[in-house]
Amino acid sequence: MIFVALTILSSVLVSVILKINEGRDGHRLVVAGTNYVVAALLALLFGGTGSLGIGSKWIAISLAAGIGFIAGFLILMIGLRRIGLAIPTSAARLSMLVPVTGSIVAFGEQPSPMQIAGIAAGVCAFVLLGLAQRTGGRSAPGQTATTLDFRSIGILVSVFCIVGTTDFTMKSLQHAGVNSDGMAFFIFVSAALCCWIPVIVRRTPIRLHDLLLACALAIPNYFSVYFLLAALRHLDASVVFPTVSAGAVVAITLVAVLFWRERPNRTAWMGILLAALAVVLLGLREGAMQR
Repeated sequence: MIFVALTILSSVLVSVILKINEGRDGHRLVVAGTNYVVAALLALLFGGTGSLGIGSKWIAISLAAGIGFIAGFLILMIGLRRIGLAIPTSAARLSMLVPVTGSIVAFGEQPSPMQIAGIAAGVCAFVLLGLAQRTGGRSAPGQTATTLDFRSIGILVSVFCIVGTTDFTMKSLQHAGVNSDGMAFFIFVSAALCCWIPVIVRRTPIRLHDLLLACALAIPNYFSVYFLLAALRHLDASVVFPTVSAGAVVAITLVAVLFWRERPNRTAWMGILLAALAVVLLGLREGAMQR
């Protein structure tokens, strides 16, 4: 479970840096593109050039996963603009059901009763957190609190499917025995190209503080993938993905309360407690197996 904890810590650091970037009005594509370039170099540094010989088939799949990284990010941004904060982010969080279900069906992972209870608690936590944000009055300009048109529903389905499929692709590559550093290198290269091509075409101004922030972002971003793949080597995906999702929700919320003075409402705190319960249930399950 130490790799799960380190994945959560890395994810929290990524969120904190992105929060700082938004506060400094940094350019998202420049920051993301530079971050992926540095992350690819880190993968090459830790894995060595020998790690790149993963086979043309796996290279192609890794490149597609990198496109999925960026596609999920951009569609989520569209959803935030069109629908508001709560519903799209809830769809992104719930996407962990894709790799969990896919791993049970494709790889024969058998969830225990305690694990099923943990997954259920995590799903309920995500729903409550979404409702909490919704009742907090956050909505996109021109949108009502309850109305979703067909385009908005399509955005939500796309976020859920793309983010979830990307996570399941990483699990599948790991299950096939593909070298983790080689896989990460090609994922990051693909994601970097998807960011830098529009930046170059549009001649977007490149600012020094965006580059420096991106370099800081790349370190936890790389290790979030590294530790996630390490966790998947030792634990079932049906344990790893719900635990990471629930744990990240709890940790990021606490950081927001302590450092940004955000005040979750009662519904949000219920969601946070349920997320913590999910982590405990899933963790106890694994601890019992080890004993």
